[in-house]
Amino acid sequence: MLASVVQYRRDLHRIPEIEDRLPKTTAYVLSVLKPLNCTVTTPTSGSVCAYFDAGKDDTVAFRADMDALSLTECTDLPYASCHPGFMHACGHDAHTAMALALAEYVSEHLAEVPRNVLIIFQPAEECSGGALPICQTGILQNHRV
Repeated sequence: MLASVVQYRRDLHRIPEIEDRLPKTTAYVLSVLKPLNCTVTTPTSGSVCAYFDAGKDDTVAFRADMDALSLTECTDLPYASCHPGFMHACGHDAHTAMALALAEYVSEHLAEVPRNVLIIFQPAEECSGGALPICQTGILQNHRV
């Protein structure tokens, strides 16, 4: 699992995007979620949600923010930002990587989890409040979080 988290984080670190304009980031997240045993939705611009239905009465939610900052990366790392002027400087790439690994784990152990699981990949944490629009969609109530 650790190797997956490291790879996801490095892949995401290379493609930083800002606010809710995350086409490469969401495409990456969707590509990892696609083979898993979950229902995937995009309730707001730049967001992705993965719902794992374990047949339980209630749901636990986990959130990972995905956006980056308008900063220039000054490293020579092989996985440095490919988008000049933008970088993951605050750990959102790691948050998303860990949430993707969690999604894989839940998918493999769905029969064992005590609750349904909703993983929210949130945009716009750094600037325009991406959490509120997601909450306003009713997704938390609909899944009994």
